[in-house]
Amino acid sequence: MWVQQAQVDLSQVDRWVRQAGQGRVQQGQVGRLLDQIEQALLQLRAEAPASAEAWGPRWAALAQQVRACQALCHTHGVRLREHHAQLMAARQVPVGTLAPHWQQTVHETAQLTGRQARLVIEGEAVRVDHDTLDQLAEPVQHLLYNAVDHGMEPPERRVALGKPAQGTIHLQFSRDGQTLRLVCRDDGPGLDPKAIRDRAMALGLDMGPEALLTPEHLHPLVLLPGFSTRDQVSAVSGLGGGLDVVAQRIRALQGHLHLASTPGQGCTITLSVPAQPASQHALLVRVGQERVALPTRSVLHVLPAGETFSDGLMLRYRDQSWPHARLAAWLGWPTRMATAVSPPQVVVQGERGAVALEVDEIIEAREWVVQSAGALLSSVPGLLGGCLTQDGQVVVLLDPAALEHYARHPEVRAQRARARLGEVASPPRPGS
Repeated sequence: MWVQQAQVDLSQVDRWVRQAGQGRVQQGQVGRLLDQIEQALLQLRAEAPASAEAWGPRWAALAQQVRACQALCHTHGVRLREHHAQLMAARQVPVGTLAPHWQQTVHETAQLTGRQARLVIEGEAVRVDHDTLDQLAEPVQHLLYNAVDHGMEPPERRVALGKPAQGTIHLQFSRDGQTLRLVCRDDGPGLDPKAIRDRAMALGLDMGPEALLTPEHLHPLVLLPGFSTRDQVSAVSGLGGGLDVVAQRIRALQGHLHLASTPGQGCTITLSVPAQPASQHALLVRVGQERVALPTRSVLHVLPAGETFSDGLMLRYRDQSWPHARLAAWLGWPTRMATAVSPPQVVVQGERGAVALEVDEIIEAREWVVQSAGALLSSVPGLLGGCLTQDGQVVVLLDPAALEHYARHPEVRAQRARARLGEVASPPRPGS
């Protein structure tokens, strides 16, 4: 064969993926209808009078035809899933596609700041969805700005500390199933807990006594919008936002950010995001009369009804306990009265650690076809997108960490919503 490759526009591949996703939903609807027909036939046969025994062979033949249709529908569903998976694989590109851009970012930032730095990238061959990589480009760029500007000492200072004059930044990519992990590590001074604490106190942030002493409670403060331990603006400060921008972008990708630091040895930031955003494994729950979905990567435990105890602040289950909240309250929905039997609970990874969320019913956990929330609904805090159920209904996919953040800071929720609505309402200016 002379020609073994062909170029296809990404928009065409996206269209095929959407059509395959719609086909999976429609196949689920057909399967649901066949199940209903089978149940109706069984009910009719049970309610038929004795004189209708002559219909027995016809009932059996009809039931056999329904089962044959169900088997065909199942086979068709398997092929649709395979087709969808193959199309998703066609959208994947190696992360090394952006390696030259990131190398240039480190080189130019080092020149602007008077630092000496080199970038080492591992796992360039790891493949991810092209949309995921495109949306990761900006957060990684901000990480590199920060690693050079904040995470590298001047050359003479490094030499005095016994370090090489040139600092090293490592970017390591890996895949764990459907999760892409990115580790950004530098060998600079690391985070300064005292400087973070002093800055937080100067800003009037409300911190408990534990936060004043524990680095694990202080480090997340650098992810707050506008938080900086520097008094003077550097040469690269105008190139973009700080770590708060990274955290926001990763939340928008339905991912997580973990920050660790060792004084004098450097800082490590780990990002985990879905490698394929078009599908999502999620837990479907009921809150009041509404169904909502929680990403299973955020779910730590599912606790059955009647086996937990809560005093309103902490939930206890056997020998474990977690801070307790109601998902309805986080969503701003009415909460029900307390009952004699404790309702089911879902322990999720929140903004500050594990938290137990009260729900009304645990429905199911499985792979879902995820659709974008759109420009208007994306202004709703804590909303990641929409999941299409087998009956064609749409349920919202929630971000527990973001919901907890906005539940603690309702003024930030309102401010963010107004800002995003303003972006949607205002048309782009010519030339922008």
